[in-house]
Amino acid sequence: MVLTPGPLRITGRHAGGALSPRCTGKRRGSGQYLKSSGLLQGAGLPRIRVHDLRHSHATLLLAEGIPVHVVSRRLGHAKTSITVDTYAHVMAGQDEVVVAAFDRLLERMLS
Repeated sequence: MVLTPGPLRITGRHAGGALSPRCTGKRRGSGQYLKSSGLLQGAGLPRIRVHDLRHSHATLLLAEGIPVHVVSRRLGHAKTSITVDTYAHVMAGQDEVVVAAFDRLLERMLS
């Protein structure tokens, strides 16, 4: 499975378009699961809810330093504060990166 910009697109054996609602099974508990029609098995992935993919996507982007407003827009959140409130634990680890960047900036300005 390869992720591309825009909607989740599948390559390989299941190539040909975006992941559609037909790829999901019946609701079980708190969300829809992707059908185990070989899509997940072929990618070596466990059974997973579509909503879990959404959270993984957002978490990985934020951990990589993608601006929160960009992630928020991709998730379709009406306000950036929704994204910040939901994923604050991911962004908390970026404090050290910010401090180091600011330190380098000051060093350049003062030298």
